[in-house]
Amino acid sequence: MKINQLRVRNVLGASDISVVLNQPITLFCGFNGAGKSSIQESLRLAFQGVTLRVGLKKDYPLMVTDGAKEGFVKLEADGLVYEYQLPAGTHTLPDGAVQGDQLASVLDAQRFASMSADDRRAFLTVLTKSKPDAKKIRELLTEAGVDEKRIELTIPMLRSGFPAACEIAKQKATEAKGAWKTIAGSTWGSLKSAEWEAPAVTAPEDEAIDEAATRVVNLEQSLSEKQQQLGGLNEKLANAKNRKAEIDAATAKAAGLQRAKDKLVRDQEALDSYEAEVKTLQAKAGTKPKEGLVHELARFIDGLEWEGDLAKEVDVLIDRYEGEFGSVRGAHDPDAAAKLPTMIKSRDLMLTSVANDKRDIAAAEAAAAKLAELGAAEPVNEESITALKAEVTALNAELKEARTDLAGLTDLREAALKRDEKTAAAKAHHLDVVGWLKVAEQFAPDGIPSQILAKALEPINKLLRDAAINTGWFQMAIRPDMTITANSRLYSLLSESEKWMADAMIAGAISQLAGLKLIVLDRFDVLDINHRPALLYWLADMADAGQIECALVFGTLKAVPQGLPDNIEPIWIQRGEVATTEPELEAA
Repeated sequence: MKINQLRVRNVLGASDISVVLNQPITLFCGFNGAGKSSIQESLRLAFQGVTLRVGLKKDYPLMVTDGAKEGFVKLEADGLVYEYQLPAGTHTLPDGAVQGDQLASVLDAQRFASMSADDRRAFLTVLTKSKPDAKKIRELLTEAGVDEKRIELTIPMLRSGFPAACEIAKQKATEAKGAWKTIAGSTWGSLKSAEWEAPAVTAPEDEAIDEAATRVVNLEQSLSEKQQQLGGLNEKLANAKNRKAEIDAATAKAAGLQRAKDKLVRDQEALDSYEAEVKTLQAKAGTKPKEGLVHELARFIDGLEWEGDLAKEVDVLIDRYEGEFGSVRGAHDPDAAAKLPTMIKSRDLMLTSVANDKRDIAAAEAAAAKLAELGAAEPVNEESITALKAEVTALNAELKEARTDLAGLTDLREAALKRDEKTAAAKAHHLDVVGWLKVAEQFAPDGIPSQILAKALEPINKLLRDAAINTGWFQMAIRPDMTITANSRLYSLLSESEKWMADAMIAGAISQLAGLKLIVLDRFDVLDINHRPALLYWLADMADAGQIECALVFGTLKAVPQGLPDNIEPIWIQRGEVATTEPELEAA
């Protein structure tokens, strides 16, 4: 990728940058705060629409140069134009624009080292196009001893990647271990499980099983008979208790018959007395002044001669009248009139008492009749019930024991018949465990992924060896476990400048393998004056060899460097702009 032109306006510290890149290698230099890193950030915005300076889009206005309202980046590379607008965050990409992790890793040289081991592994697999097809994986699994049937089950698992497939295989192995434990009754072990056999069992004789079965049947029949007998006795006992209760209730009621008759005689005599007294008082109280239509009619009706049924109805009416007002033509007695209401109330109460006496007599006579029908209750021996209950309990216990014995004999016969089948099933589960563990082992990072990665690492490690020779720096390498080393020292143990050199060599290798031929290196001033020439001549040689088409290097310098290779162009950045006149360069 060859960047031909770059235009940056009001982005961070780059207020006005407009350059045409005439050489494959461009060295942007200047004092601290001149805007060099802002140019590098502008490259990232233009190519990928991302920034490392802020995390939220609402903060994009902060990336506009102080005093300005908006900014933009525009660059032309390989005939394609990339643009980015601030603060709107509008990213314009041309058709056919290069994107992805590989471009991000040459725009930010430190990116690869910051990845996790799994991310590095995935990145290199894509970068080197070393992801194997299903046919190759089948071959590797076959070489590892995985059976064909399991391989066919395994290949679809890889759609989610090796780590996920490894976990699935482990889970299947765990399930197979559980199935083995269900059969064997103990925890699976790689050695003991391979040799495990179901314990030898002596099958019981058929006669013993028949005898046990017959015993169960006989006991069930005896128990049923006893339970029926007990049910019958319990029913008789309940009936006897109910009959006795009825007899006792009827006897109690019948015993009161004479008392009820005697009371009726007394109450009837009292009622007759009250009725006579009421009539007497009514007669005495009947001559109080009677004025008005009702009284005049009563006297008129009483004075007429009536015959037949009409005479009877008149008598009833006159009786009702005299019961309320006294005799139609009698004399008035105030004392009798005062006593009459109380006497009427007493008579009415006695009427109720007589009715109750007659009801009690009828109930007592009915109880006596029922008592004659019931007769004596049938006696039941409760001791026989208690004894029968004990027999039922004993038979239940004996039947339970007989059933247990029969089940034990049946299980022994079943176990003897299925011993070989049980051993074979356990063996199958054991082989299932071993098979899935082998698959998990092959899918683990140090299995097939490691074999694949070993081939993937060959080209990048070769380029790293070439870079070490051309720069005279330490020997870089990426190990199968994805650790990065420099002369066998871990990347994490390197100094800041050593890490910078390592990142630069890795970014150069990635750029070549990806076919980007682009590399962006910021802060090259972290290198001392003895190591800087090695970097510049290494880049110059790669450009001459066609290994890179564009290298952008940013660093803080005191002055524009002199005596550079012909394919390196220095550009001095000052106060966010390109310094183009000699006075500015001299002043710098």
